[in-house]
Amino acid sequence: MSNGRAGIASRAYRLQYLKSKQWHTRRARWFDQNPDRHQCCVCKRMEPQAKRRLELHHIDYRGVTQLLNGGWLADERDEDLLPMHPLCHRLVHELMDNDGALRYMRSRKEATLLAIAKVRSRLRSLIGAR
Repeated sequence: MSNGRAGIASRAYRLQYLKSKQWHTRRARWFDQNPDRHQCCVCKRMEPQAKRRLELHHIDYRGVTQLLNGGWLADERDEDLLPMHPLCHRLVHELMDNDGALRYMRSRKEATLLAIAKVRSRLRSLIGAR
């Protein structure tokens, strides 16, 4: 969750949900059910050890619910999760947090897709510059 968008809610998400058994179970299920998507959606590199080396970026948080007992419900739709290498994921979040148009003027889905395109373009230009 981009810090600039969610404020205090992002703290519980980062410190609790992403470390919860529910998230780890949901994450494993996503990789098991999507074997054709074991590549980073930013740099497009295939990842043979996807479960270990890729993170999942949330396009939408509607399936993430904090329960009254402090637990979590991990019911994200498969299409709301995008696989990314940790560095690519960090670059997407940094762009979403630091670009005012992406941070405030776009839906999270639109901001994510635009950030991915910008990061991908930058990576291509860096690789092509070698």
